[in-house]
Amino acid sequence: MSPGAYGLVGMGAVFAAATRAPITGVIIIFELTGDYKIILPLMLAIVIATALSNAVTKDTIYTLKLRRRGIDIDTPRILSPMAQITVAEAMGQPPRPLRPEDALPDMVARFAADRADSLPVVGEDGALLGVVTAVDVERAVSEHSDQARVAATLVVRDTPRLHRGDSLEDAVIALGASDEEGIPIIGNADDEMIGWLTHRGLLRAYRRRTDSPA
Repeated sequence: MSPGAYGLVGMGAVFAAATRAPITGVIIIFELTGDYKIILPLMLAIVIATALSNAVTKDTIYTLKLRRRGIDIDTPRILSPMAQITVAEAMGQPPRPLRPEDALPDMVARFAADRADSLPVVGEDGALLGVVTAVDVERAVSEHSDQARVAATLVVRDTPRLHRGDSLEDAVIALGASDEEGIPIIGNADDEMIGWLTHRGLLRAYRRRTDSPA
């Protein structure tokens, strides 16, 4: 090889060792030269340089700057307790659901008896149709004196839904985006409700985890 080729091989080795990007170093030098004869000595030099660099320090020219600022990207990420707790640990039994054909007086009686802010509506096939809120029922009573409304016409179909494997972080986001007291938990089957998560249940699960000995 010509003296210039040795310089290019050395440049590629230094670049690969500093950045821990050996393949990138090979590609860059090959694109500069277009010479196939330089590939083998270039690869040998880059492999040796990268191995020596890795033995001397775990940092690259990029991670060293971050480490000096107190940022260690190689440190395993520690999950917060909220991310480690699943919805299955916090959910409770779902309330007795309303039926789509339940009339307004029946819904008023249910909300008064259960003292709930929201109740699920389940179809004949057991699939969750949505949630009816006490506010919607109260508004329907004031607007329709004939009491002709049924649960199917008041259901909120875009209510947030969670699965038992979701984390409490997901639950906090869902509860924060909803004005409802509880959120239905869906099982593996399509829209089958298996539980009910409230703010109180979420906080209790979090307290159990944080109070338990490590």
